[in-house]
Amino acid sequence: MTHYKPLSKDAKSANATGRIVLYQVKKVLHCHFPTILQQVSQLSDIRSYKEYRIEELVMGGIMLFLFKSTSRNDFDHKRKDSVFVKNDYQVFRLRLPGTEAMDDILKVLDKSHQFTMQYKWVKDIDYQKRKLNWVEGVQTKVHIASGEQTITKFVYITDMEVNRDNIIQLVEHARSRWNIEESFNTQKNRGYQLHHKFNRKNFTAIKNWHSLRLIAHLVNQLIEKSHQFKELLVDKETIKNLWEIFRAFFLLVEIEPTMIEQLNHIANERMQVRRC
Repeated sequence: MTHYKPLSKDAKSANATGRIVLYQVKKVLHCHFPTILQQVSQLSDIRSYKEYRIEELVMGGIMLFLFKSTSRNDFDHKRKDSVFVKNDYQVFRLRLPGTEAMDDILKVLDKSHQFTMQYKWVKDIDYQKRKLNWVEGVQTKVHIASGEQTITKFVYITDMEVNRDNIIQLVEHARSRWNIEESFNTQKNRGYQLHHKFNRKNFTAIKNWHSLRLIAHLVNQLIEKSHQFKELLVDKETIKNLWEIFRAFFLLVEIEPTMIEQLNHIANERMQVRRC
């Protein structure tokens, strides 16, 4: 039996902080991604031997980035901890596979849709003594297996020169969010290991690992902008340290059934996200 020393005041504070972050993780997943398990379970699975369900493998990869593990080896090391594995199952009700098993499915989990884009434009439209150009991009998404098509239109107004040589670039730039560079910087330097391939040989696996990184980054952004998370950023507290406390909480504190009940109750409450 393992014996632990009584928690210090700082440790108790970290315990409470880790619990608050955990509540926000549960709430964001419940409120913003209520059907993620259902959607993931519908992915094409060509494996002959299936020790883990496909949703356990994909969600395990998302959790790797959600916990901001520095590498596959780092996450596998956490997975050896019985408290961490027990807590993960208590909260998410999914078994936690190793990254080797995750990588095996990500090698063959290729894209399910094919995309094509058509472009139109009208030049020199008079508007309030100005010349404007109208640009339209029509995207056709085709499901590879069923052939089902979905058509989406993107329309923009610009005073920039539009011609056959730059139309694709203009539309792509217009569709890019203004903070894309900041997102890349965050994924490089703030815990998402964008510089790390997670697979050195298989390009499909590399793409899929990055897709899971993007999902985890989106989840974390919603958590970090929640009202409860913002309230923890006092007395020079940092976002980086809060995530470190959360990881420690998951490793060291056994989550009891009463806490799961509280998590489920909190997940059903409305949440506030600050746009700042």
